Amino acid sequence: MGKITVRAAFVTLAMLLVASGLARAAGRAERVSGQGGSQTGTATSAPNPQALADAARNLETIQYSFREVAKKVLPVVVEIDVTEVVKQQTPMQSPFDWFFNQPPGSGKGGERQFRRSGLGSGILVKKAGGAYYVLTNNHVVDAATNISVKLSDQRTFKAKVVGTDARRDLAVVTFDSRDAIQLADLGDSNELQVGDIVLAVGVATVIAALLRPRHRAPAGSSVQARS
Repeated sequence: MGKITVRAAFVTLAMLLVASGLARAAGRAERVSGQGGSQTGTATSAPNPQALADAARNLETIQYSFREVAKKVLPVVVEIDVTEVVKQQTPMQSPFDWFFNQPPGSGKGGERQFRRSGLGSGILVKKAGGAYYVLTNNHVVDAATNISVKLSDQRTFKAKVVGTDARRDLAVVTFDSRDAIQLADLGDSNELQVGDIVLAVGVATVIAALLRPRHRAPAGSSVQARS
């Protein structure tokens, strides 16, 4: 199968909706005719079997297109596992003193730290030498102290943040590998139009939606490199 045209899928979806609407309208007309057979001028046409068959084929075509998009995109979607250190202030008299063998109120207020795990999704977008670069969300990695990238085949690599854009909620992480790893085939977003069908793909998630009007990026937004 050649390049999948999402716009063609949108046209097919519109045809499906029109065909389904005509079939439902014909069915309602038949029911009205059965209820009021003595009335004159009542439509008596039955649902068009050909229209129903065409609608079923169109739906199958759309489903097949979505499957092909998922097959192509999912191998370049990665899971990003992070660990961050969270600091928490403790009161002067903590009800948890008993668990730490401290007499109530004997300890001073202070700060405790604990580790918290999280995960997100990313897209493999570039390779430079032995380094691979992954585009993800800034909120996924912003406070992370440890980052690992898991590929669709379950290979896992330690990674680090090399760039962030907090306003756009974007970040770039990198990891090293000598293996051949598939990269995303990026398109031109300028070719998209409002109303086009788009697929949002993440780890174990594929969601179809219609493209909404885009907003301008906040002034001063840029990816800040990290050493």
